[in-house]
Amino acid sequence: MSIKRIVLSSAAIVLAVVLVLVLITVILYRLSFSRFYTEEEHLARISELVEKHYMTKDSGYTSFEVFPLYNEYDEFEFAVVEFEPRGYIYVMIRKQTVPLIGTSLYLKDADERRFWRPFVYKEGAICTITNENGEVETYRNACVKKDENGNYLGFEVSHFKAAQIGNEKRYLLALKDSAGSFRGYIPAVRRGDKILNLASFEEMEYFPEMKSDTCTVSNVGFIAKKYFNL
Repeated sequence: MSIKRIVLSSAAIVLAVVLVLVLITVILYRLSFSRFYTEEEHLARISELVEKHYMTKDSGYTSFEVFPLYNEYDEFEFAVVEFEPRGYIYVMIRKQTVPLIGTSLYLKDADERRFWRPFVYKEGAICTITNENGEVETYRNACVKKDENGNYLGFEVSHFKAAQIGNEKRYLLALKDSAGSFRGYIPAVRRGDKILNLASFEEMEYFPEMKSDTCTVSNVGFIAKKYFNL
C-alpha cells in the first residue's frame, strides 16, 4: 500500500471518528435540556421510567397515572405519579442536567409509600396521635385535621388524590421563609383569586416569592443526586 493511500485511509478514519463524536455530542446536548421536549413527551418519558422501575411483579401496584404540575409562574415543572391501590411520587423536571455523570432530567422526591397528615400551624399547640400500629406521633405547633367522625386524617396517596381533585389544573408552589430562604412546596389548586392549600386543606392567599414562617407546606423536596433519579 502506498503512503498516499495510508494517509487517505487515516484521514477517513479520523473524519469518521469526528463525525461520531459530533453526533454523540448533539444527542447528549439534546438529552441534557428539558426544553427540547414538549409537555406530552415529558409525561410519556416519565411514564416509561415508572413502568420500568416501579411496575414490577413484587411492587403491589396494579396501575398508575401521571399528572402535570405547574409552578407559581404557571410553568410546567413537576409531575405527580398516582399508583393504584395507593402510593405516589412527586417528580421534578430539571431544566438542564449532565448525562455523563449519571444525573437525570427527572428527580423523584422520596419513597413513594410516604404517609402524611394535613395540619394547620398553631403556635404552642401539641397534637399527640396514637396510630393504627400503636405508635405515638407528636406534632408541635400544629393542629392535625380531623374527619367528620373526629378521627385524625392521614393518607398514603398524594395531596391531590386525598382531596379528590378531578380535572383541575394542579400546582406545586414554592414558599420562602421570612429570611428569604426556600422553605417548602405547597400542593395546590386555584380557588378564584386564592388557592386551596392541600397540605392543610385550607384556602389562602398566595403570590410568587411569597414569604411565611407559619403557612403549612408539604414534605415534598428534591435533591439533585443520582440516587434520586426517577
